[in-house]
Amino acid sequence: MSDDAQVLAGGPPILNQEKSDFGSAGSVHWSLTTKVPLKDPDGRIAGIVGISHDITRRKLAEEEVQRHAAEVEADVRMARQVQEIFLPRQFPVFPRGVPPEASSLRFSHRYIPATTLGGDFFQVLQFSDSRCGVLICDVMGHGVRAGLLTAMIRGVVGEMDSRAEDPSRVIAEINHALAPIYLQTGEPIFATAFFGVIDTNNATLTFCNAGHPPPLIRRGPTSKVDALELASPEPAAGLLDDFIYTPHIVPFESGDMLLCYTDGLFEASDANGLLFGETRLRAAVGLQPGMPGADLIEHLISEVVAHTGCADFEDDICVFTVESTGNLCALRPALNYEI
Repeated sequence: MSDDAQVLAGGPPILNQEKSDFGSAGSVHWSLTTKVPLKDPDGRIAGIVGISHDITRRKLAEEEVQRHAAEVEADVRMARQVQEIFLPRQFPVFPRGVPPEASSLRFSHRYIPATTLGGDFFQVLQFSDSRCGVLICDVMGHGVRAGLLTAMIRGVVGEMDSRAEDPSRVIAEINHALAPIYLQTGEPIFATAFFGVIDTNNATLTFCNAGHPPPLIRRGPTSKVDALELASPEPAAGLLDDFIYTPHIVPFESGDMLLCYTDGLFEASDANGLLFGETRLRAAVGLQPGMPGADLIEHLISEVVAHTGCADFEDDICVFTVESTGNLCALRPALNYEI
């Protein structure tokens, strides 16, 4: 009645408004209503022309879609929380039992998912008081599928136990886990992965790289930055089921820092489409001699944000550092522990 009074008084017409009321059984009825003035030949309002369409079924369908979307969003939020739980909150110390500030290896990280569920992750494994495994992985795509694959890869690596001390076996297991998915679904699924084993007794890093951006080592004495690039790059995991990955070994001495990252860090672009780039990334690392890992990570992210002019990233960013402090040798005579 108030709509009728509005139109009869010469006010604005009612055009395609959704209206609801209750039926005899208490159920809601919806209609799409239009009310415009009916004028006589002299232009005076003589009545109302009303058109009404029953849209109850459409509205009920929309409400069902909204309810389902809310349930999916809640599930995805829960999956994101589970994914965050898997990220290390406390890192191991080397050797076991020493205070974090006395550890021979120190860790820092930052993880920024571009969507609710990301496909980037990393793991730190403690094999002994002097041997540490580090994994960084980037699963293709985003969302639920990427989240499920990251969980699967974590499980594969976690079940390897002592076999995980061989980087080539770790990458091979990830590869074998992903390759059958293509055969069963017809959709190619792959992940880039880097797995390295740091040996503080021998001051070495042994690693395999399956198509992942080459990590950097900032050398302590000189602050020189070495990229762990392979002369013959090897394919991402999941593409070639029987591929044999090659282990490589490099020095990793006191004062050195290992920087691992996913491509979201350097593929961020500015308004003109210019990428931040690996060259700029390596230069930024080299210009910060002696900067601790946590500070270096924040510095690099701020450099990327300054380049892009935006704090939101189109791709996931996962970056972590491992610093060799050289404390193990100094502490060993005063400690009673078993390797």
